Amino acid sequence: MSPLRQRPLAGYSFGLLCFIVAFAVRYWAGPTMGNLPFVTFFLASLTTTVVAGWRPAVLVIALSFFASWYFFLHPYASFALPWPQGYIALAFFLAVSGTETAVLAFLHRALEQLAQERERVEKLLNHEKHLYHELQHRVANGIQSLASILSIQAATIADAEDAEMALTDAATRLRGVAAVHRQLHDPALATASFGSVLHGLARDMLDNAGLQAVRLDVSVTSPPPDQDSATTLAMVALEATSNAIKHAFAQRDTGQLTITLRREGALLALCVADDGPGPGPMRDGSLGMTIMEGFAERFGGRVSLTAQPQGGSLLRLEMPLRR
Repeated sequence: MSPLRQRPLAGYSFGLLCFIVAFAVRYWAGPTMGNLPFVTFFLASLTTTVVAGWRPAVLVIALSFFASWYFFLHPYASFALPWPQGYIALAFFLAVSGTETAVLAFLHRALEQLAQERERVEKLLNHEKHLYHELQHRVANGIQSLASILSIQAATIADAEDAEMALTDAATRLRGVAAVHRQLHDPALATASFGSVLHGLARDMLDNAGLQAVRLDVSVTSPPPDQDSATTLAMVALEATSNAIKHAFAQRDTGQLTITLRREGALLALCVADDGPGPGPMRDGSLGMTIMEGFAERFGGRVSLTAQPQGGSLLRLEMPLRR
């Protein structure tokens, strides 16, 4: 787009300059263009439309109309017009110059819209490319997480019974990882809707374990800053929920599970609390804790498990907010 179209004063000045040049050339040519009184003004309006837009071109057409009428139509230096030749000549000038200006303005507008649409398509393509790379990154992280979990579980196998339990746990964790990635496929869900996503994932895990009567409260007052941290936090929350199912609700089908995510200074704190008998076997060095500690270490965080004064256990993950 010509810069004159973005600066109205400059556009009108350009149009006025075109008119002056056209008038000077026509006046200098004199009788040699006696049968072509408007030829230079056609060029002036055409050039102005292309360079400065249709509004300055309208000014050029108006100035050219009156200048041609007064100076270059017989009788000269007069606004008198012979009938019908003079009227036909002026009408022809207005029709041709107005039409060419309207057509050029329409074409320019169409080209502008085409350029805007092309820019929009390029942005969409770049966005799709970004999502594709993000998906590759997340899938690779998910596979790496699963490989690490399976390696840890393989090291705990001592007999066939351990192997069966390890396979069952691995299948459960695989479903959890798949659910997290499926729910967080949209980057917007990692921020504004993270609380509802977390609630849905934990609720599904409780219901699948036959714990529909367990009350679940999820509160997210400070969502994760990006999708990577959202995925990690969701996986830790599900691992903590899985451990609560095994230990806090092993002998009962009712109770309370609370998940909170809030900002504490420069930290983001995830807390998963239950009202069971306490931490029990889910201590430091257990498989569940090892897995959660591995997730936390990716972001420079740490995990702790403590007994609550009123009963039950509290798992807490702290991770620094990335800038």
